[in-house]
Amino acid sequence: MEKKEFFINEETRKGKVDGQEFEYKPLTGGDELDWHDDYTETHIEKDDDGNEIKVRKSNIKKLAFCKLRNITKIPFNKEEIKGIIKIEKEYPDLSNDEKDSLFNKLDSKILQKLIDLVSGDLKSKKN
Repeated sequence: MEKKEFFINEETRKGKVDGQEFEYKPLTGGDELDWHDDYTETHIEKDDDGNEIKVRKSNIKKLAFCKLRNITKIPFNKEEIKGIIKIEKEYPDLSNDEKDSLFNKLDSKILQKLIDLVSGDLKSKKN
């Protein structure tokens, strides 16, 4: 691997999923560190001696939705979004929870393709 490949060019990119174009910012290590508290959960467990200890575990579903936060433009307008999640807003104006609600309604194959797209596992082109 070349040294320049260690870093991500954070320019917005375009990619198609099943013929529909999306725009997104590529994922960086910093993104995942920023989201750490959003996708980990603390559980109280007992060790072998019966002492309670706090254990942090990753919630893979929450991590997937965090990755989708890097999508900056979707091929759906305000009316289409309202028809799906009953919220009348353009995509950029949706909160993270509202975006999660929208993505939660996707077909599982499309959801995985979008996650792959923003993770760099599908081909895209820079703006």
